[in-house]
Amino acid sequence: MGGKYYWLFGSLLEPEENTDTYVVHREGNIALTPLTLDMNAIGPRQDVDVDSLNRLVSELNAVLLRFRDLGNRT
Repeated sequence: MGGKYYWLFGSLLEPEENTDTYVVHREGNIALTPLTLDMNAIGPRQDVDVDSLNRLVSELNAVLLRFRDLGNRT
């Protein structure tokens, strides 16, 4: 957080709400992206363990907050 980043082409735009870019740059959270575009590649959809996924997101956000807090100590 707070680091410089560069666009390869174009100009800086305000991220739109309800997008991954907004979640990362405005809310300071992480965005999870599937590793394949073909969601049928792994066969029929399995039941999602939402509780485990929520715990993972909470743990990742906690780690990111600790890193951000370390960066703010000057």
